[in-house]
Amino acid sequence: MNRQRNVNHQADAQHFPARNAFADEAGFRAIIENSSDIIARFDLQLRCLYINRSIMRYHRVQRNRLLGKTPEDGGLPPPLALPLQQAMEKVRTLQCEQQVELTLQLNGQRYVFETRLFPERDNARQFGSILCIAREMTEASLARRLLTEENAVLEMIADSRPVNQILHSICQMIESQLPNCMSAIMTLDRSGQTLSLAAGPSLPVSYAEQLAQLPIGPEVAACGTAAFWKRSIIVNDLTQSALWDSLGQHAADAGLRACWSTPIFTSDHQLLGTLAIYYDMPRSPSPSELRLVYRCSHIAAITLQRNLHESQLYQLATQDGLTHLFNRRHFIESAERHLNQARRYQRPSAVMMMDLDHFKAINDRYGHAVGDRVLTLFSHLCRHCLRGSDVVGRLGGEEFAALLPDTELEEARQVAERLRQQVAQAELTHEGHTIRFQVSIGVAIMQSNESLDVMLGHADRLLYQAKSQGRNRVCAPEFDDKPVHQGELPLGLA
Repeated sequence: MNRQRNVNHQADAQHFPARNAFADEAGFRAIIENSSDIIARFDLQLRCLYINRSIMRYHRVQRNRLLGKTPEDGGLPPPLALPLQQAMEKVRTLQCEQQVELTLQLNGQRYVFETRLFPERDNARQFGSILCIAREMTEASLARRLLTEENAVLEMIADSRPVNQILHSICQMIESQLPNCMSAIMTLDRSGQTLSLAAGPSLPVSYAEQLAQLPIGPEVAACGTAAFWKRSIIVNDLTQSALWDSLGQHAADAGLRACWSTPIFTSDHQLLGTLAIYYDMPRSPSPSELRLVYRCSHIAAITLQRNLHESQLYQLATQDGLTHLFNRRHFIESAERHLNQARRYQRPSAVMMMDLDHFKAINDRYGHAVGDRVLTLFSHLCRHCLRGSDVVGRLGGEEFAALLPDTELEEARQVAERLRQQVAQAELTHEGHTIRFQVSIGVAIMQSNESLDVMLGHADRLLYQAKSQGRNRVCAPEFDDKPVHQGELPLGLA
């Protein structure tokens, strides 16, 4: 029986070190002094009885200055001391294990500790001290947070949130992983020649203004250069880099000293933009930081590529593929919305029906490719003559329509006449031939509560009248257009 009791005692000592093996202070120190975890013991007044040397890796203070003092009185940084004392007070009150996550910011580096606190009892089962074991879990904690934030961003993408809102969240995700950094996402403009700032929540405003339109080139800051060469560009110190000749002073005034930029690509390696990390001190990225940047650039690519696809689908659904004006269906939907608003506020509206004269003759003589060029030129003239608030669409073939909100009849007639004149003066060349074309226009004004169909019907009859009177003219209610001037080409050919 005595032998069995000794065996059980040894097992208890192995599995319950706080109660047995650590009861002897010399044995306690010998085992834990070189542990990578921070291990400390506190009395019930929360005063430190012992702390191992691992604290020296994170807090430059002599250990003996912590002895006999609470964490707060001993000079531990407040982000560690305050939550640690609160957790120990719970252990003292509840006499049960507590767990708390502590975060320390030191020299630009963040450390996360998973801290467990145990009530210690002596052989008489009397609660007499608190054992603290703090294990650094920075990488694991950041990985968990990154996964949570990534999932939140992916949910935003799935919910079709506004693209700038998603990009803003990606920047915040990066900045939560890399303390003291400032992130920015630039997107490729439609021209393919410049980048513009889409998200940069922490960038100084004065510097962000300089990124409204950044040229792409072999030596244009980090982002313009990364987009040009289609590879990551790391600038450890902006003051020592020739890439910053154009933006160097703006960067210096904003307190920026380092920038890492990586391009953002579609799945088939088409450029979408760039992702940049800025610091206010010279700095090189670590391998783990670069992995984070590449990982976040992939999420940004998903966001931008989805937005690109949605934009393309919207264009296919709403725009004419050749002229890029509204297609028939979207023109009618948009025009009806404007008319409903005009009726509500009792504002005037006008419509124009337009048809290119003798367009079939152009197709027959020069081919449909030239005909497409004529249609494209006409759509350009429409956008040039009409206001941004006007709704213009291609109804089919060479037939077009426009709705002019807040426009009286005479003003609409003048707009139509100006467009007719510009069309008559326009020309394009093909294989040495000069090609001119003309347009006939019918103009109608909204009367009382007329529907869009009724208005378009009025304008269409006036367009037919313009055609029957010789073409290349504007017809409006109670308006007799002048005859076509001599010398104008009735077939639109030269």
